[in-house]
Amino acid sequence: MPGFPIAEIAADGSSVITKHARDGGAVTVDTITAQLVYEIQGPRYLNPDVTVHLDTVELAATGPDRVEIRGATGSPPPPTTKVAVFALLGYEIVNTIFVTAPEVTAKIDLLRAQIGRDLPAGVELSFTRIGTAADDPQTQWDATVALRVMATAAEREPLARFGLARRLSSLYLQSIPGFFHDGASQLTGTPKPRIDYWPALLPLTAVDHRTFFEGQTYEISPPEQSETAPQPVHPEPVGALSPEDVRNLPLGTVAYARSGDKGGNSNVGIWAPDERVWPWLRLALSTVELRRLVPEIKELEVIRHEFPHLRAVHFVLRGLLGTGGSANLRVDQVGKAVGEYLRAKHVPIPVRLLSEQGSVDVTD
Repeated sequence: MPGFPIAEIAADGSSVITKHARDGGAVTVDTITAQLVYEIQGPRYLNPDVTVHLDTVELAATGPDRVEIRGATGSPPPPTTKVAVFALLGYEIVNTIFVTAPEVTAKIDLLRAQIGRDLPAGVELSFTRIGTAADDPQTQWDATVALRVMATAAEREPLARFGLARRLSSLYLQSIPGFFHDGASQLTGTPKPRIDYWPALLPLTAVDHRTFFEGQTYEISPPEQSETAPQPVHPEPVGALSPEDVRNLPLGTVAYARSGDKGGNSNVGIWAPDERVWPWLRLALSTVELRRLVPEIKELEVIRHEFPHLRAVHFVLRGLLGTGGSANLRVDQVGKAVGEYLRAKHVPIPVRLLSEQGSVDVTD
């Protein structure tokens, strides 16, 4: 099992990230990059004592499971600190059923109509199809897709009266051919609370700041200086990709990614482990191209930044997660898999990059 990382911090602010030899896992430039681009809003990362400028950070492997972090700079912290506020939004019930090919779309349409018939006032339904059935399935599961059914309401009573589990159970003898749910789990009919998230701000002077070290508690005074530092504006890449021989392959063939949540926003950082890929990656991953690759964000505001020292392009997808992970209706509630979804997308990758990496057989 992976252990906890260790930071050996030097007087000049640089550090070496490592781990105990007895623990599993790996400390590499790529695993550290993954953490640096994880759940950030851009190059300026706000803390109660300093604003870190992540775009100046440089990484270098200095040995097995040893990565040096250098070049970090900072500026005064903001005058406020974020406080996460949660409140009851309503109630929900979620179940997953399965649909088997052929005619998956038509079968799902019938299920929607049957499940949604005579909805009590105040109850709303959300259906999410997960997966695609193979054209010529080799196994039953290759022919099967999941259908997630979520019912929500502001009050518990109409949701309980709706009886989602009862409705689903009744469909075994009066719905699509081959209807079933996971026999190893029970359909649930009990509403559970649905919680909404609201990020609020408080003055730093209103929040006690303490640190604990070697058994002692130290009170940290509010900073003497503070400033509100906006994120830098990085223009879209200029210049067209040069015409050359390409292969349409998953972006993940030459790039890694890490994604997560910042309130209602999802962020995703994509970086090139090979420095020779970086010039192509920064040109290829414009905001326009990201919208083409990820149609779910076509109506959302997208903010793009570059981290040249990390060979990374970073995007903030504003509103993809609604008001926050605890309340939105997505299956991937906090955007953990957005990065891997992007890596699965096929893009035209220059053959010379594939040849240099030796990762793909490019012979005809």
